[in-house]
Amino acid sequence: MRTDATIAVVGATGFVGRSLSKYLLDARPGRIRLYSRGGDTLAGRQISAIPVNASDFRNIDVVIHLAGIAHRKATEAEYKAVNVDLAMRTAELAHAAGVRRFVFVSSMLVHGRWSDAPLSPEGPYHPKSPFARSKVEAEQRLQAFAARSGLDLAIVRSPLIYGPEAKGNFALLARAARHGLPLPLGCAAAQRSMVSLQNFNDAILTLASRPVRPSTSTILLPADERDLTVRQTYLELCRAADRPGAVLNVPAAAMRLALTSLGRTETFESLFKPLLVDRSHWEQTGWSPPQPVSSGLKTAIA
Repeated sequence: MRTDATIAVVGATGFVGRSLSKYLLDARPGRIRLYSRGGDTLAGRQISAIPVNASDFRNIDVVIHLAGIAHRKATEAEYKAVNVDLAMRTAELAHAAGVRRFVFVSSMLVHGRWSDAPLSPEGPYHPKSPFARSKVEAEQRLQAFAARSGLDLAIVRSPLIYGPEAKGNFALLARAARHGLPLPLGCAAAQRSMVSLQNFNDAILTLASRPVRPSTSTILLPADERDLTVRQTYLELCRAADRPGAVLNVPAAAMRLALTSLGRTETFESLFKPLLVDRSHWEQTGWSPPQPVSSGLKTAIA
């Protein structure tokens, strides 16, 4: 792919979309087009409505599809309509317009919320939620479309993405770290892969810039250069926030009982079960994370 390729970002608002769009605008000024369901502006650039005609993708080389439902509850039908059908419609319009590469942002949750063994692109699907099931269906349908149409497809199965204004459990950890609160995470000793916003953005640009290989599918699981336990993550966030921080050694079994009784089994698994990326496939994509995890956590807590 040419270094002057024009890139379209579909889903350019929200936590990840805005960060990626700014990153690409800095890297490729004048070569980025932004789209979103709600429209908006970003860094003085207009964000257009999501394309409904192939002509909307005219003269685009790469489409990066981020649009979807992630951090809110939705019905199975809503997940399918947005996470699956919209992704397929966008890919079909892109192909009809002559776009040569389609980058689809999926999730490592297609493999499940935890795994004893590090996960590679060949790892089995094991979705545990409507969101994860919608990502599996979208991946499978996009791969079938790429095989029959000749579209070059790249799929990014990301673990937890963290940074300023992150959502979910990371946001709770960051908030507690800013106040130096003691948390019952002393026994949260299972390592989990994460990826900073900067590393995620760099992975996307790397995939968008690779030479085109028609009718192929590339899958990348990006992550920081090293993994941390949740306990380590929290203590590093406290140090980055210049707070003493403390963790209480509450047994994992007691935490499981407490969280399960509150209907928070998913939270227990996210805090106390492992979920690691097998990095051996990175060489095939030509990517490695440029930002150290310590720097990423300092940026996230700033």
